[in-house]
Amino acid sequence: MWAWDPNPAPSDEIGKALFKEEPSFCEWLDRWLNRRLFQPCLVQDLDSGEWRGATEEEKLTWMSDW
Repeated sequence: MWAWDPNPAPSDEIGKALFKEEPSFCEWLDRWLNRRLFQPCLVQDLDSGEWRGATEEEKLTWMSDW
């Protein structure tokens, strides 16, 4: 699955706004049907400094803070 972050990385990284997401289509569909599908978003990896799609665990952590 591919995702697009509506809030892309800095302008020098703009090409990375389109990125590969973790779930397969079946997993994505299951999450959507069960209301567990989160907005795709980019995060900057702390180790490498590269921009990448957030993992499902990261998204769940953020949601638990609400």
